[in-house]
Amino acid sequence: MKKNLYNAWVRMKRLREMMVLGMALTGVAVAQARVATVSYTYHGNQLRGYRSGDELYVPLDSLTDIGWTASLSNAGAKVLAEGSTLNLQIRYFQGVPAIPFRLAIQTLGGQSKWNPGGYDALEVTSSVYAVVAKRGQLTIDAALRVKPNVSYTNGRIVVDLEGSGLAKNAKIETDGNSKVIQYRANTVRIIMDLDFPPNLPKEQLPESQNFTFDFNQPAVKSPETPTPAPQQGETPRPEKSPVELDLPLKLESDTNIETTLSLRFAPGVWTGTASYRKPSHDVLEVILPGIQANLPRNFKLQTNAIEEVDVSYETGATILKLNLRRAMGVELSADSSGVAIRLVRPKGNSKLSSKIIVLDAGHGAHDSGAKLGGVMEKNVTLFLTRFVLEALVREGATVLMTRTDDSYPSLTSRSEMANKNGSDAFISIHVNHPGSNKKTPSGTMTFYHAGDAMGKFLAESVHTEIIRSQLLPSMGVKSDYTIYPKKGFAVLRLSKMPSVLIETGFISNPLDRKVIQTPEFGKALAAGIVEGLKIFFGDK
Repeated sequence: MKKNLYNAWVRMKRLREMMVLGMALTGVAVAQARVATVSYTYHGNQLRGYRSGDELYVPLDSLTDIGWTASLSNAGAKVLAEGSTLNLQIRYFQGVPAIPFRLAIQTLGGQSKWNPGGYDALEVTSSVYAVVAKRGQLTIDAALRVKPNVSYTNGRIVVDLEGSGLAKNAKIETDGNSKVIQYRANTVRIIMDLDFPPNLPKEQLPESQNFTFDFNQPAVKSPETPTPAPQQGETPRPEKSPVELDLPLKLESDTNIETTLSLRFAPGVWTGTASYRKPSHDVLEVILPGIQANLPRNFKLQTNAIEEVDVSYETGATILKLNLRRAMGVELSADSSGVAIRLVRPKGNSKLSSKIIVLDAGHGAHDSGAKLGGVMEKNVTLFLTRFVLEALVREGATVLMTRTDDSYPSLTSRSEMANKNGSDAFISIHVNHPGSNKKTPSGTMTFYHAGDAMGKFLAESVHTEIIRSQLLPSMGVKSDYTIYPKKGFAVLRLSKMPSVLIETGFISNPLDRKVIQTPEFGKALAAGIVEGLKIFFGDK
């Protein structure tokens, strides 16, 4: 009996030693992990984690940002995600428990891949298993929640499922008037051509994994009392004026640091494009052309960022006015369905809090820009621009991006965005290539439009601060006529405010190519641009 107890004690001791050794080895592997970002379906870049090999580990407390919940259990972690319960093992990173995120996505039926640009960014999309689009009826079945955006123009309904990709064996059923395509890397598009006026949803369809919608008009309508015809000699009654629209302003989230609002219109209600202005550092005005709207009756909005909301009407547009409690950083994005507003409490008092800055991530979609060894300029520029966006918002600036995904705005439209919104500065970010030159130069250079003295001052201010990081050498500040004599760069030539184009590094140079894909360079670039703008606007 004693011998059996002794043997059991020895086995337990060895087991504990093996567990300690396993934890030590895990610690070595964790130490080699790299910080990575996650673009999760339609949420965009909301998560950060640790890349170890081909897996990504996301801390448990970050999962609430995408609607997941997690708790520790004896076996690891119990995760409630997308209507399913997952039991996953965990690993610790600097004492913080994290789950294998790619394994979780695979288990749920979603798709994930590392960005081919070479930097640590994981792209997650929802697998669309089935689409049935027949005779005005639409049914969707997906692995993860998707965000359906519905629009209607000239007899055609378009439903874009943001954050989705068609599964390899997706079941597609359509009639001769409908089709389903992979419109973008993260968007499945359903097109339905109708020969009747559709029954459009009063609001955008909610985010969901499965939904069905019937665009056919109801078969039975309530009887209407006919309007009596005017008698002889009687003046016809004027038709009723249209019912005023209530602005669908919604508070999405509110903390001591950030406040997020959305303004989403039902399909067909509004087809304009919003613009913005800041009459003062603590007032933001959103201009909505082509509609006359009011706030809903008994409207109330209590947030940490906004003191008062007001609506007015001028020259054919509704003006939504946000009186802020203090100067706030603002991230703005708009499309045909409405507007998203993110307000961020800045780190301190800065003259950037009264400025509107437009950031342009060069190239996009079919235009990959410079490329070498699987690295594409369009991916690197978007990666770097997001660091600059976050840094400027944290300083209190109002920031608009010409693109936030793998799309291609025309060169003209990029400058038009800055001009229309009264931007105070326009910054375009690129990656250089020596062309036919056999030499492989190294370094950062910054361009301004020839003859623009203020543009040159901005370029000098920004460039000087960027190269302070010493991550890459300086190749100087140059006129865009050195590249295109008598013409220059279109985005600089067409912009009506001080504008610069930054060539961050050379894709042909192995050192540059490696450096510009790192978060360290992204942060250094962002810090340099912020400090350069402060110098330019007299804050230094």
